[in-house]
Amino acid sequence: MEQTTINESKNGNKPAIKPKRKQRSVGIPQIQSINSMQGVTYRGYIEAQPVDWEALSNYDFYSPTEDGSNLMIKITKSKSLDIKTQKPITTTFGRAYRVHIQQNPVIDHKRAD
Repeated sequence: MEQTTINESKNGNKPAIKPKRKQRSVGIPQIQSINSMQGVTYRGYIEAQPVDWEALSNYDFYSPTEDGSNLMIKITKSKSLDIKTQKPITTTFGRAYRVHIQQNPVIDHKRAD
């Protein structure tokens, strides 16, 4: 009876050696005090008609309310993130109003004192 060595697979071929991937480390950005920060305002647009939960893509902004007062992000097919509380919420169905955020913010150069 023939024995196989540890380096060989059942069919006699040696397994391919995968090179180790070097992990990139990314640090958390430095946060300054609130007094040295600038205020930023983003403009958002709410679609007039609600869409089904399944029609939203991951990382789409939406609001369960017509006036957009409760901004949320769909993070997976079964979870969303409440922007105000920064807590994930299990969400699997329903209708919501898609929110489009303008890419260029308005910068307020006044500091909060």
